Amino acid sequence: MEPLAPIFLAALMVTVPPPATAASRSKKKVSPAPAPAASARGSLTGVVIIKGKVKKMRKFNPYADVYGGGAGSVTPKSDEPGHLAVYLEGDAAGFPAPAEHAVLDQQDRAFSTDLLPILAGTAVDFTNHDRIYHNVFSYSQPAPFDLGRRAQGEKRTVVFDKLPPRGIGIIKINCEIHANMRATVLVMRNPYWVVLPETGGPYRLDNLPPGTWTLTGWHAGLAAEPVTVTVRAGETTVMDLTLHGGS
Repeated sequence: MEPLAPIFLAALMVTVPPPATAASRSKKKVSPAPAPAASARGSLTGVVIIKGKVKKMRKFNPYADVYGGGAGSVTPKSDEPGHLAVYLEGDAAGFPAPAEHAVLDQQDRAFSTDLLPILAGTAVDFTNHDRIYHNVFSYSQPAPFDLGRRAQGEKRTVVFDKLPPRGIGIIKINCEIHANMRATVLVMRNPYWVVLPETGGPYRLDNLPPGTWTLTGWHAGLAAEPVTVTVRAGETTVMDLTLHGGS
């Protein structure tokens, strides 16, 4: 037999790399997609001005409850200052609801907050932390509900995925057993809002898409005076907002 040719011997000595496995492929570094430049967004700041008197909730009255529940040691939150929301009016398209649930608990015969803005489609957990029963309900359209009487530790979840044809959803929450318990869930069309004390003051909205918007606000006892504002990329626009109360 003739000896192997030198070229053939050299070919046999070449090391062929093994085929790539799923593990080796997973070690490859993949460059993340570039984040949107901060300069592509704008900000809005200003002062919320309150003119007139804020209409207050009625005084706490334990004797108006179906069940008193020993309210003598309970601090009535209905006498505490409430809150207002400042927000941009806009469409609901392109804003998926967060996976994390919002919370509106019941404790010390009061809701954990008087005002809860959420993005449309958000789930809200209602948990009773009191040793007495609560029955949380709402007659507000387009999302009325009644959670029934719940004992301590019981939780119910409501998904607020309905909006009115225009504007935001205003869902007024009550307790069938305790007349002083009131809260409001605002179902928003976009994530551009901020909550302030009902006395007003400075506000700021960041990461806003450029364009022309309507800046407005909501409070149970005040009426907002909407203003048109233009947000420019990489800039902070200054615009005040006025809410009117009674005389």
